[in-house]
Amino acid sequence: MSRPTSQQPPLFTCRLQVTGGAKAEAVADQWELAFAQPASDYIGMKARLERDNVCLENVMIKEAEGNIAGTVKVRNLSYNKTVKVRFTIDNWGSHEDIEATYVPSRCTATGASYDLYDTFSFILPLPVSTQADKIEFCVCFSSDNVEYWDNNNSKNYVVVSFRPKVSPMEGKPKDVYDVHIDAWSEFASWNHLNINDSPYW
Repeated sequence: MSRPTSQQPPLFTCRLQVTGGAKAEAVADQWELAFAQPASDYIGMKARLERDNVCLENVMIKEAEGNIAGTVKVRNLSYNKTVKVRFTIDNWGSHEDIEATYVPSRCTATGASYDLYDTFSFILPLPVSTQADKIEFCVCFSSDNVEYWDNNNSKNYVVVSFRPKVSPMEGKPKDVYDVHIDAWSEFASWNHLNINDSPYW
């Protein structure tokens, strides 16, 4: 192979790209509550407990684990009680029930004989984005064969997904390091750069 003359610039043999050709990962859907945490309004939650005997307390979205974890407060009406969470991902075309688990109270641990309220915890699976972008649920408390429901004042508890906005410049070359070129003459033309999106200095 002959050496290039001063009038013949060398060919580039690799792409000028900071990422080394790595592709950006797909942006995952994120989930958020479409209701205020009931525990953030303690007086309101206590009033609902006195009126309805059951109230959702707190909810935490655990996207990394693919689930929603929450707690429910119920009035201690009797020893025998159950709590279930009914949820749907298709606007109640179908639904599933998840039984909540009793959480021992501090009063029991310290030897107190009676607690006004009991706590139950539950875990709901987050639907994958191809299944649904919303999950609705409500809570049912059963004591002595009588059911009490908390459906967020007939609105149900709703958790929705959204996809974070992607920069409109994604996929477009922004500077010299994003340009894929093979020869100096192609680089010198600057045709691959979007000069309107670059600062002037």
